[in-house]
Amino acid sequence: MRTHHPSDPPVVLDRREGPYGEVALRRHGDLLQIIANGTFLMDTSDGRSERLLVDAALRALDGRPRPSVLIGGLGRFLRIIVPTR
Repeated sequence: MRTHHPSDPPVVLDRREGPYGEVALRRHGDLLQIIANGTFLMDTSDGRSERLLVDAALRALDGRPRPSVLIGGLGRFLRIIVPTR
């Protein structure tokens, strides 16, 4: 088991440049984090980030009837969500 102290800094595992800036994958203890342009987006702690992402995607659909939304990630981030609202 990995030993980790809350004050230990996160470790960048990978970073990539894309058309909208930089995305980084970090490990902070047992958590994995996604950082975009220096802003925290989500981690593996409890799933709230994924639910908020789905809510934002549904709002962007402007009330289309029976939408299906597929959101995927990498490794422990992987979530497949098909809203039935």
